Amino acid sequence: MLQILAKFLAFIFIFWNMVFAAENNDSTLIKKIDESIFSALDKESTEEIERQGVRGGFYNTAQINIVDKKMGKMDVVTVNLQKPIMFNDEIAIRVLSCWKENEKKLLPDSKAWIEFYTVSKQNELDKQFSGWIFSNNAGISKYFNEKYEFILSDCVNN
Repeated sequence: MLQILAKFLAFIFIFWNMVFAAENNDSTLIKKIDESIFSALDKESTEEIERQGVRGGFYNTAQINIVDKKMGKMDVVTVNLQKPIMFNDEIAIRVLSCWKENEKKLLPDSKAWIEFYTVSKQNELDKQFSGWIFSNNAGISKYFNEKYEFILSDCVNN
């Protein structure tokens, strides 16, 4: 279990360093993130993770529940990898990676690398959050917004 935790933390550390080391060119950032995902999950690492009992895979779409805190209304949005969406002309959401356990559980854990941007009146994007969000433990890492609550519900293939 400690080996999996150590590998996961190393994986997060690599991503964190790459995000802050990259220039503002998004295509360079995406390329670096994709390269690190596949190099970090080489055959040996995958076999070790499976030997420890954790099985999962990468998916191309994240399903996110968005709760309006004032009205109590919930919307479900689907965001494909590398295809940002606009929510209520206020917030842009972009998913860079989405991973889910393959275990037969009631609620398998999903993890997604998500970026949230606010849209100014001049239609300029301002990055507010970039990081991993977890479906089964949202308190670890989440985007705090005064108007909306964002909850990762699932990773799926479309």
